[in-house]
Amino acid sequence: MRNVTRSNTPPSLHRHAARWRRELCAALSAPTPDPNRLKLCINRYKRDDIRSSLEQMYGGLCCYCEGTIGTVSFGHIEHRRPKDSQPQHAFDWNNMHLACTLCNHAKANKWNADAEILDSVHDRIPDHLSYRLEGARRWPETHRGATTIEHADLNRQRLLDARALIATRVLDTIGGLNHNPDSPDAGLVRQELRAKTSGEFGSLVQWLLERFLREAPARPAS
Repeated sequence: MRNVTRSNTPPSLHRHAARWRRELCAALSAPTPDPNRLKLCINRYKRDDIRSSLEQMYGGLCCYCEGTIGTVSFGHIEHRRPKDSQPQHAFDWNNMHLACTLCNHAKANKWNADAEILDSVHDRIPDHLSYRLEGARRWPETHRGATTIEHADLNRQRLLDARALIATRVLDTIGGLNHNPDSPDAGLVRQELRAKTSGEFGSLVQWLLERFLREAPARPAS
């Protein structure tokens, strides 16, 4: 999980969110709520422009695990505050994120009001979540970090295996740079490593760079 910048409200939400919210509240307050009517009302957020905005906002990566969302599987429009238990937030743009199927299913309707799951827009993620080198495990620095790891199952085995592979490759590259910092291609390799911080498992790459990559040697003045 890492920080992103919230984009502008998608047009469909800008135009219709208030009405959708009113109609959902009316359906919920009916003497005998109609399940089909409720399903129709609460799922109105499933619009192409909303999904597209979230995909761009997250660069096609899951908001929780940072894994790439495949082209054969749509990412889920994730409600940080569960829409079933907190329907008043079902059409709140600030409550919508992009999640992979596994993280979305793991989180489901979980909510801890005492230690809320992190918000990748408003919370400074490195203050709450770190890593442990052994096994590339996500590690909590706060109670909210612990909630996030638990609710999204961020240390499931498949993620551990994928992150461990990335960590091994990045550490090998860092080792080469630290051993031979003046090599002709050192600058390019450093750029390539920094570019990886915006890709899959980018927060892990950033964590490794901050802890293990030595500063580039100062070049003599010409």
